[in-house]
Amino acid sequence: MRYPARQSRNPIGVSLAKAQRRQGKANCHFDSFDKAQGRLREKSLFRAKREIFSSDPSPSLGMTDRGPSPLRALRLGEKKSGFPISRRYPIGFCLLLFLLFAPTRPSLAQERVTLAIPVHALSQLPAYVGSRFGLFREEGIDIQIIQMRTALVGPALVSRDLDFATAADTMLRAATTGLPVKVIAFGGIKPALALNVRPEIKKPEDLRGKMISVSSRGSTTDIVARDIVRHFGLNPDTDIVTMPLGTQTNQLAALKSNAVQASLFTPPYDALAEREGLRVLAVAGDILKDQLQAGLSTSEQKIRANPDQVRRMVRGFVKSLVFLHKEKAKVAELIAKEWKIDSDLAQRSYQSIARTLSADGSASEESVRRVIEQTLAMTKQQKQVPLSQVQDLTFLLRAQEELGLRQKQ
Repeated sequence: MRYPARQSRNPIGVSLAKAQRRQGKANCHFDSFDKAQGRLREKSLFRAKREIFSSDPSPSLGMTDRGPSPLRALRLGEKKSGFPISRRYPIGFCLLLFLLFAPTRPSLAQERVTLAIPVHALSQLPAYVGSRFGLFREEGIDIQIIQMRTALVGPALVSRDLDFATAADTMLRAATTGLPVKVIAFGGIKPALALNVRPEIKKPEDLRGKMISVSSRGSTTDIVARDIVRHFGLNPDTDIVTMPLGTQTNQLAALKSNAVQASLFTPPYDALAEREGLRVLAVAGDILKDQLQAGLSTSEQKIRANPDQVRRMVRGFVKSLVFLHKEKAKVAELIAKEWKIDSDLAQRSYQSIARTLSADGSASEESVRRVIEQTLAMTKQQKQVPLSQVQDLTFLLRAQEELGLRQKQ
C-alpha cells in the first residue's frame, strides 16, 4: 500500500513565522518589563529623595541618626530593582547628591612618617598623644611609631631609614660628636626618672658594688644613674656597674629576679615596681634640675630635602604637648589603656610625668649646653661646640607663632 506523498514545507517560511510569533511575545514581555521598571524607578527615586531631605548625614557607614543614609537608600533601591544607579537616575540628580554630601573642605593627604621611640614609657607620652588623638594627622602626617634602641637611632636617621626620633637627648650627644643630626623640638625638660632598689638596699651607700640597670650605655638613664650615685658620694666609675637591658619591662624583671639591684624607671614603671616591694630610693628630679630627656630630632639631610614635612611634624609635636597639658582626663584615660593600669595609678602617673614636660617644645639654653659639656667630658674631648651644631629651632619658633604660643617677631 502506497501512502500519499507529504506536501513539502518551506523551511525558510516556517522559521520566519516562528520568529514573528516569538517577536510578538517578546514585545509584550518587554512592554510589561518597562512598565514594571518604571514603577520601581519612581518608587526608588521617591525613597531616595525622601531620605535625602529627611535624614542627617552620619559618618558611620550606611547609617544616619534616623535610618539608612541616602547612599544606603540608593543601594537598597538598586538591590530591589536589579539595575545599577547609573541607569536609573539622571546625571543631574547624582550631581545633587555630590553637592549635598561632599566634604566642605578637602582632607589633607596623609604622608607616612616613621618616628622611633627608645622605650614604651611615659617619657614618650607626647608621641602617643599626638598619634592617638589625631594631632599629627591634622598636619597630614600618618605617624608610624616604632621602638628602637638608641644606639641605632642616629645611623638610621642619617641613612634615611628613619624619619624622626624622640631621643633628643641622645641625638644632642651624637651631634656633639659630629653626627649630622639636629634636635628640632624638646619634650622632657626635667628627668622623669626614679631609682628603684631591692629590699636589701636600705641606704644609698648600700649600692657600692651593685649593678644598676639602664636602657643603654651612654643614654640619659646611664648618665642620670651615674649622677645620682655621685650625688650620694659614690664613684660611678668604680663603685657601681651600669647594665644596659633595654626596655622597662626587661629592667623590672631583672630587678625582681635580683639580676640587678637597682633600676631607673619612668612612670608608670616606678609605681609598678613599688607594688612589687621595690621601693624608690631617689627621684632624679630632686637631684638634677634641668636634665633633658626626650624631644624630636631628625637628620640634617631631612631638613634640607623636605623642610615642609619637618615643619608639619614639629607643629604636630607642639600641638601634642599643648593637648597633653590641657586635656588631663583624656590623657589619663589613654595612659590607663595603653599601659594597662587602673585609673588611680594612671592619674598619679600623669601628674608625675606632666610636670617634667615642656609646655610648648622649648628648653633652656643652659640645659642644652649641659648636655654638650657632659658629652665632651665623657668622650674626653676639648673643643667648642656651638648650639647651631646640635639644634635647629627655626621650625619650632614658627610653629609656636602659628599656634599663638609666642608673639610673632
